[in-house]
Amino acid sequence: MRFQRKQKPGRYRDYHDYKPYLREDFLQRCAYCLITEARWGSERNFVVEHFRPKKRFPTLVCTYTNLYYACNRCNEHKGSKWPVDEMSKRGFRFLDPCQVDMYERHLEER
Repeated sequence: MRFQRKQKPGRYRDYHDYKPYLREDFLQRCAYCLITEARWGSERNFVVEHFRPKKRFPTLVCTYTNLYYACNRCNEHKGSKWPVDEMSKRGFRFLDPCQVDMYERHLEER
């Protein structure tokens, strides 16, 4: 599954304000594991995730295209992880669920 953003929210100063828009764009499911709100206990168990972490990319904290809808488990697992420059140069990266179909091309469910 590859997510396509359709919402056009205004510019907010608090990234939490984007949650309703992200919820719609990500079809009420986690951008990473695809679990639905219904299966994971409602939207209260979902958060606004920063694809590029806030600490390394402070200018993207409130940039909508850097925000994802994620279950609290995936958000905690990813945390502020991001490949260091040397790893990035060698091709290590996080797959962006808005750019590639992770599950069709890169992951296998068992």
